[in-house]
Order: sequence, then structure tokens, then C-alpha cells
Amino acid sequence: MSEPGAAGLILHTSGATARPKMVQLTQQKLAISCGNIAQSQELSDQDISLCAMPLFHIHELMACLGAALVSGAAGR
Repeated sequence: MSEPGAAGLILHTSGATARPKMVQLTQQKLAISCGNIAQSQELSDQDISLCAMPLFHIHELMACLGAALVSGAAGR
């Protein structure tokens, strides 16, 4: 098993303030974020998450797929 501080995802920013940059998100931060989203949306293992945006989009990856995985919900 890897360390919680290990890289979980490399995100490319939009470059709104200058040039696009690569930002490392740790596994621990990804898990906490997905857990917070699942809690705020009150997801449970009885829910089904429909992913309508492409999974390369960070919101879709975290709010749809990640939150569903942490809560035990099914993804479609």
C-alpha cells in the first residue's frame, strides 16, 4: 500500500493567471475531498452516480466517480 502523501493525481491548471501549471494532489487529499463531496450530497450505497461529463474533467472525476466510490454507490 502506498503512503497517503504519495501523488494520487497530477492536475493541469487552466493557466488563468499566467501559464498552465502541473499541480500534484496527494492520495490523502483526494480521499478527503471525495469523502466530503459524498457526505455533502448524502450519498450511500443505495445511490447510482451518472457521469455526464468526461472523466478527464476534475469535477467529474472527484464529484461523480470519486464520491461514488467512497460512498459505495454504483457508477454508470
